[in-house]
Order: sequence, then structure tokens, then C-alpha cells
Amino acid sequence: MHHSNDTTVLAHYYVQRGKEAEFDAVLREHRAGLEESGLINKAVPTQIYRITEEAGTSLYVEIFDWASADAPRIAHTHPIIGPLWNKIAELCEGRGPNGHPFHFPHAKRLQ
Repeated sequence: MHHSNDTTVLAHYYVQRGKEAEFDAVLREHRAGLEESGLINKAVPTQIYRITEEAGTSLYVEIFDWASADAPRIAHTHPIIGPLWNKIAELCEGRGPNGHPFHFPHAKRLQ
């Protein structure tokens, strides 16, 4: 959930081993859905990184800018984004902070 006025999101997804290819496809849908719905700032390119952890598991980091401070709230009930978030949740596992399968810290872009 969005907890500040900062609109840059550094989404962390802790993907289950063996689910990377499926997750890649869902993440592409996610980015397209956010762009098509107007919820993210298309002037700032979305960046996606995959980190191979020591245990051989994958951590994905997706960096994007919400289009507005209200966009995260709208996304939660959006007919395209909500189901994609459910798919993402099914492909992730609780390796993140406090055992969560993903987390979404917001940041203030400095440059």
C-alpha cells in the first residue's frame, strides 16, 4: 500500500523457484496493464531487474513511477490490475521482510 507522497515504487517480488518464466510473462502483462490504464507515468521508463540470490532463488525488482498519488489506491480495485496482482501473489513466496512474498517501498526520486 502507498504510505507517502512519493510516487516512485521499488517493487520486490520473491519468486518461487521454477516459476520464473511464468512470472516473466505476468510481469510483462502487469507493466502493459499499468501503462494502458494510465496508472503509471509513461515518461519515466519502467525498469525490471532479476537478481539471482545465493540460494539460487530469484528476486525481481520493478521500478516505476505512479502517475499520481491516487494511482495506487485506484490500482487496488482496477479490473485488470487486481487480477494480475493475484497472479503475481500465486507465483511468489514469503522470503521478503516479515515473511511477505513481495513488498513495495516508495521512494523520492533524487535525479
